[in-house]
Amino acid sequence: MNGLEDPLSHLRGIHMPASVSFWPPAIGWWLLILLGIMLVFLGYWGFKYYFRPNIRKDAMIELDKLNQGLIQDRSYHQFYINVSILVRRIAITIFGRSKVAGLAGEDWLLFLDETSGTTFFTSGNGRLLITAPYMSFDIGDDKQVSEANSDEKVEQFYNALKSWVVRNT
Repeated sequence: MNGLEDPLSHLRGIHMPASVSFWPPAIGWWLLILLGIMLVFLGYWGFKYYFRPNIRKDAMIELDKLNQGLIQDRSYHQFYINVSILVRRIAITIFGRSKVAGLAGEDWLLFLDETSGTTFFTSGNGRLLITAPYMSFDIGDDKQVSEANSDEKVEQFYNALKSWVVRNT
């Protein structure tokens, strides 16, 4: 090396580092975005859950009121009429008017069996939904009326309706 040569002449000039890019963000930003998305979904779910009508709870309250009314008044005819109306209202609320409103008689019982997973309505005491509202409960010697008035049959009927409500709501 030549002694007259400047040793600093081979150095490069001052250069700045490259600017920090916006993308990809650091891990903290990813976690913050994920937390924000989770909060939005939890908020939506909580809002929807909190403000939606609780069909099961309302249906159970109505069934219990009807059962309590039966226990107090012993009006089996009115009980079966009101239960029939209530089950129809619940089914329309859950499955929609177009699917349920046109069903009557055996078709209605078949629909209830399909949605309950049993044969209680077509071959059991569930038939009372379509027969009891039209019975004359004043006649005490009719076998069908005496079976409909049986506390054991009413209890089976009530429990089957409760399980239908729980299964479908």
